[in-house]
Amino acid sequence: MCISPINMARKISTIEEINDTKETWKIAVRVISLCSVQTPSKFIEMGYKIQAVARNAEVLTWKSKLKENETYVMQNFKVLCNEGQFKACDHPFKLQFTSCTTLKHQELPDIPKDYYSFKKFSEILSGNLRTNVLVAFHDIVRSDISTPLKKVAFWMKDLSGEMIMCTLWQDYASKFLEFHENHKSELIVIILTQAKIKEPEGINPMFIQNSKFGSKLLINEDIVDIQKFKDTFIVLIGVITLMIM
Repeated sequence: MCISPINMARKISTIEEINDTKETWKIAVRVISLCSVQTPSKFIEMGYKIQAVARNAEVLTWKSKLKENETYVMQNFKVLCNEGQFKACDHPFKLQFTSCTTLKHQELPDIPKDYYSFKKFSEILSGNLRTNVLVAFHDIVRSDISTPLKKVAFWMKDLSGEMIMCTLWQDYASKFLEFHENHKSELIVIILTQAKIKEPEGINPMFIQNSKFGSKLLINEDIVDIQKFKDTFIVLIGVITLMIM
């Protein structure tokens, strides 16, 4: 039996302070993404956050208690080294829910909803996979929407001028193609979170693609990061409208 009421007198620690020296941590967090991982893969890691996991038998239980973008105070969880193929962030540790873990929904407006940390494509291509992707669309290389596995592949360019190919599948592809069709004269800027890395094979270069485990695709959204990128990109590089089918 595990009796573990929330002790509000205990100091709330920051994510940065988390380590494996104890299991009696108390933290305040915002849930930014809920996803189920069935097959480990290599992912582009996100910014300064921490990953929390649950055992297979407990996934549905914890998933029913959590909502994306909501904030919680959480206590009494295991702290594990953040190892393995699936890493949703670059924190050296990750959290594991246990039967003793307590979770209390609490409004915490000081925790931002949108927080991104972006790096150059050169760092992704060199294997330093620790970020979301904020890029400008460059060229559509090919698209295939005649089969159930819809996909679109296109080149993307960051502010340094480095380019990388991206493949979007199914609903992600449909969303991108629909937006592109209606905004051909605009600079298209996308944010792709939890993007999956495909290593180069033969003559095929390394590329990124959405993950069915929880990628989010934002296209020209009205958020500060995208607007700043658009303003800087237009000044440094100019609007690119070339499309190759």
